[in-house]
Amino acid sequence: MLGGADKSNGDLGTYITGADIIAAVKSWLRLAFGRELSAVEEVAGWSTELQQILGQIQKSEAYEIHAERVAGHPELFQPEVLQRLCASREVRGWEYVRAQDRREALSHRFAQLFETCDLLVMPTVAIRAPNLYERTIYLDGRAREVRDTLLSLTSIWNLLGLPAVSIPCGLLDGLPLGCQLIAAQGRDRMLLDAAQQLLAAGR
Repeated sequence: MLGGADKSNGDLGTYITGADIIAAVKSWLRLAFGRELSAVEEVAGWSTELQQILGQIQKSEAYEIHAERVAGHPELFQPEVLQRLCASREVRGWEYVRAQDRREALSHRFAQLFETCDLLVMPTVAIRAPNLYERTIYLDGRAREVRDTLLSLTSIWNLLGLPAVSIPCGLLDGLPLGCQLIAAQGRDRMLLDAAQQLLAAGR
């Protein structure tokens, strides 16, 4: 779920459903904004591609920084980190270059989107808080890595260089929920002002 505030107005893991998160956040936003927000359908497709782009850029750059230490002193790394770094060296040079080009193209699309809306609004995290040391969860019937899922809705804004802020928006099954606001480049002050207003309205 991604909404736009327009200018005109256990053992193997925990089973969870993304619909629960979306419904709870939408309900809080409806109260805070005083109306239903319009959905921005195309962003879901862009988000999927941005996740892939981020993975290729992040892996390539992380391995470039640690390549010598991985080769000469692998014992210095925690096993889980070492495994991710070793997998990162599989990214080819042309894939890295292509990912950078696609990032620029999608950054331009988001700039165009912000010509018609001030903010994008969405859940901060796609799941409820996982158990400590839990590595795998089941989200909507599919097994997913906890680390990747926790970062899935926030990391793409870092990739695009867009300002974003997360604010608390109630509870679900006794656990806190977060709602994030994203704005166009350079609109940090407007973003923080909007977050403060929403916090006051949602109380």
